Amino acid sequence: MSRHASILIGTLLIVGLVPGSATAADVNVHGTAYGTWVDDDFCGTGVTVEHASTDWFTFHAFQATVRGQDVVTNPQTGDSIEGTYSGLVRGQFAGDPDGIHTFTFSHAGLPEMIRLTDGSVLIVNAGRVLSVVTWDGETFISEVNTYEGRHDYVDDPELFCALAVPALGIG
Repeated sequence: MSRHASILIGTLLIVGLVPGSATAADVNVHGTAYGTWVDDDFCGTGVTVEHASTDWFTFHAFQATVRGQDVVTNPQTGDSIEGTYSGLVRGQFAGDPDGIHTFTFSHAGLPEMIRLTDGSVLIVNAGRVLSVVTWDGETFISEVNTYEGRHDYVDDPELFCALAVPALGIG
């Protein structure tokens, strides 16, 4: 479900590379994206699950308003979980695009909430995340994240699989 963040960051990188602040301020994109895909080895279990996602977004200059959902279903059991997210993302570029440079992103809102189909909440990531990603030209150097609020994954990166596997009737 973290693919949402990758898509969002990738899009902001493109917007962030628009030359000149006057040009960037004119960038306005609104849209909806739909997708389905199959994960053939969900959380390393060897079980296939299906994803169906919908994403709504508005990009303006170096800012994005986003919301979406990803429903993960085990076709063998019919069990599903739903991941939702929404929030405001702001990006800033500093440095030389051909040399050392950073992208700084501020994510505020609900980066992710995972629920069962009955509405029971499994995982919540809410609040603010500040990400600083450093590059040397096209070579990735580092990423540093600072968290404010409740972010269940920070203390336990295996939490998603530990809760999602049994919720999908795998095991």
